[in-house]
Amino acid sequence: MAYQLRERAHATLTDMQNRVVSVQENWIAKRNRARAERRTTFKEKPLAFEQKLDAIIKGMDRLGDIVETVSAWNSPRLR
Repeated sequence: MAYQLRERAHATLTDMQNRVVSVQENWIAKRNRARAERRTTFKEKPLAFEQKLDAIIKGMDRLGDIVETVSAWNSPRLR
């Protein structure tokens, strides 16, 4: 910012102050855009309905396997 102010020939101190304010506003806006882009790029996209349904079905299958295993442990044949 200092370089931009030194290189420009401002007629008055008010002109220089206005330029400083506009440069600072642009810098803040650029920083905010960069932060927003970083936040959105790292967010995961939500899964499609079919993918979610497949995950639920696989989870239920695993749960069924666990229930069968526990049932086998408690069966009267093993006692």
